[in-house]
Amino acid sequence: MIRFILRRLMGLVPVMLIILAVAFTLMRVAPGGPFDQDKAVDPQVKAQLMARYQLDKPLPVQFLAVLGSYLRGDLGPSYRYPGRSVNEFIAAGFPVSVQLGLVALVFSLLVGLAAGIAGAVWQNRWPDHTAMAMALIGISVPNFILGPLLILIFSVTFALLPAARWDSWQHMLLPGVTLGLVYAAYIARLTRGGLLEVIRQDFVRTARAKGLSERLVLFRHTLRGGVLPVVTFLGPAMAGLFTGSLVVERIFNIPGMGPYFVDAALNRDYTLALGVVLVDAGFLLIANLVVDVVYGLLDPRVKVG
Repeated sequence: MIRFILRRLMGLVPVMLIILAVAFTLMRVAPGGPFDQDKAVDPQVKAQLMARYQLDKPLPVQFLAVLGSYLRGDLGPSYRYPGRSVNEFIAAGFPVSVQLGLVALVFSLLVGLAAGIAGAVWQNRWPDHTAMAMALIGISVPNFILGPLLILIFSVTFALLPAARWDSWQHMLLPGVTLGLVYAAYIARLTRGGLLEVIRQDFVRTARAKGLSERLVLFRHTLRGGVLPVVTFLGPAMAGLFTGSLVVERIFNIPGMGPYFVDAALNRDYTLALGVVLVDAGFLLIANLVVDVVYGLLDPRVKVG
């Protein structure tokens, strides 16, 4: 197991290097620049700004400078916010996005697993139909509709929960549900399908033949294999949850990484956009590694050593 983890961690280095090279190239070759949107910038001033940030040098030289800075742990200065570095933006926004992702992950797992188990245990009965109908609604309703709807109901109409900001656990509920509902819907469908496949296996029939209760058969023998599709799905889902949602963070005025990335893309802030992309990519790769390890622990047929 340790050898597998070390081998995968070493494999992350070339992948991150490729992601850095591709993202850097796409940002540089796209039309426009970080100083083109300013009003009536004097050509001499613009030339000085380009020289200050080494944007007047060839792309290979710029890339090597960026790579060397990243190896030192410095993500560089922000072009649009003088005096602030990309490290400061990520240090401020990433923990908030992780907290939002944790709330959404807990909600999606609790609701999704419960709905999926109910659908599998009472297949083709009203609990199954209700759970799958709710899952279909969760997949179909986009965040930019669900978020304002929850604000209208729980904040404006009944004044039960705050509508914006990120100051206490009450502020986390509405955005967590908004972000996690679609993932809960997918988890419910995957759990139901996985359990129905495992329930028909011979070892489950043997457990029932021995006189074990349905609860023991479900939680001791069936659930472990039935949640394997959910574990596979959690890799990209965790990355999407923990790095935050652009729409959800905008709707609830959450100071996560989403607003920073949007502003960086609109303002052509190369360093800030590139830093957010690399953090998201690194989190996705780490999440996939964790999923592979957990998958191997749950399914003895999978060798991860």
